[in-house]
Amino acid sequence: MALRQEVEAIIEERIAPLLRADESGIELVEVDDAQSEVVVRITGALRACPGITFVKTDVIERTLGARGVRVRYA
Repeated sequence: MALRQEVEAIIEERIAPLLRADESGIELVEVDDAQSEVVVRITGALRACPGITFVKTDVIERTLGARGVRVRYA
């Protein structure tokens, strides 16, 4: 499976439902197959929330990092 497809599936199945619970979302902005790196954008209420650090490190980076994917934010 291509990196984009794998990341899209992980986001849709595991990350997005958690963010939707907080009236937020996540967009896949860019995929670099060669570097196994993605750029994502968080949308909605969490953008201005102090809990964003937890979401980035414990939800997004941990989930994608388990698949060997590095995450950057737009």
